[in-house]
Amino acid sequence: LVDPLADSGRVVQTQFARTLAGRLNEFWQPWASDVIRIERFLVSDGQPQHSTVFAQGRFVFRLRVPGATSLRLFRVTSGRSGVPVSELDFVDVTTLGGSVTQQLDGSFLVTIAEVDADFVAAQDVQECRTDNGGCDIAIRARCTEG
Repeated sequence: LVDPLADSGRVVQTQFARTLAGRLNEFWQPWASDVIRIERFLVSDGQPQHSTVFAQGRFVFRLRVPGATSLRLFRVTSGRSGVPVSELDFVDVTTLGGSVTQQLDGSFLVTIAEVDADFVAAQDVQECRTDNGGCDIAIRARCTEG
């Protein structure tokens, strides 16, 4: 785990060869979680085989983000390491067969369909809650989140 905002992003650059801005874009709040790298390896004779990545298959974990009421988890991908955030792909895990469900204790139960990637969480800005999201109510425009 690495805080994407620590030391102006230099820590995540050093640890994960990635540079993340303070947020995905203006529609998302600043990152709500550390960057989470999940790697899974095959085991042979009780020993992990670090050269054999086992990426396929469901992986479930619990994520605690104090104060969060909703959360989206993004898979961070690129074909190259060390690229700026503008060249990275951030894919919502729910579009990849995953889920993020808030639990009664406030934590989030996360299910992802594939690992061997970096993940980071964010909350929606909820721009529709303020001034109809800037939509012109005179022409009966209605702001819709999503």
